[in-house]
Amino acid sequence: MISSYDRSCLSRLRSFVRTPLL
Repeated sequence: MISSYDRSCLSRLRSFVRTPLL
């Protein structure tokens, strides 16, 4: 049930989390 939009959003979020916030 994962749509392309959802997948893109998740990828973007993952990329954001990948950035060193600490």
